[in-house]
Amino acid sequence: MDIAKRLKQLMEINGNLTEYRVYKESGVPQSTLSGILSGNSYPSIPTLETLCSYFHITPAQFFTDPDTERLYPLSDEEKKFIEKWHTLSDEKKEALAHLIDVI
Repeated sequence: MDIAKRLKQLMEINGNLTEYRVYKESGVPQSTLSGILSGNSYPSIPTLETLCSYFHITPAQFFTDPDTERLYPLSDEEKKFIEKWHTLSDEKKEALAHLIDVI
């Protein structure tokens, strides 16, 4: 799935939002948002959750193709990561999110 393309699509659907407006209103740092939109980085899970909250959608809806209303397929590796994420404590989720941001 092209996360940058999906995010741009959500920005357009919600009134042709600018990058500036999304970062100011969502609280996602401008450099993070810019990296995601340029395709140079992927959002951490907390960042994705923040963006979904901003657009008033669930993460599942983020990964749903609006044309077919079907979930974009996740690779086995992505599924394993998500399954493991749900077993972590809040403190470990925060630490992992920080590590991913640093990488």
